[in-house]
Amino acid sequence: MAEQNPPTVQVRVRIIHGAMLAATIAVPVILAVVRVTVGQTGTEQPARLLATIAPAVALLTIIVSLALRKRIPPRSGHMSLDDWWTVNTGTAVVLWSLAEGTGLLAGVSYFLTGRLFATLLAFAVAVALLLMFAPGRLTE
Repeated sequence: MAEQNPPTVQVRVRIIHGAMLAATIAVPVILAVVRVTVGQTGTEQPARLLATIAPAVALLTIIVSLALRKRIPPRSGHMSLDDWWTVNTGTAVVLWSLAEGTGLLAGVSYFLTGRLFATLLAFAVAVALLLMFAPGRLTE
């Protein structure tokens, strides 16, 4: 059997980002479907603070993400993509994790509180940040 070459760093980073983006979308959507199907969960009153926290976390995520993005330098012409990703993968994953966490918080918040606007705002911020900081855009 022929030996396969392992995926490049660039391919691995795209897989990580894709999985994080998929989870950020899938988990809140699944929780929303369950919430709509089941209706009241009995957690609305105790968890109502989450509907306030979710947009605040989204705002904080935007601020921290923009500051963290400045720590990722653009790729210089002499550096290969794999070399660039080897240096910057850790910071990029932290950046994506902030957005993913905000999206997951939005899903849980809607599931527990049923308040759509605040949690939809946090969810939109999370997805927008993950798309804004996609691997192809970070290397520019």
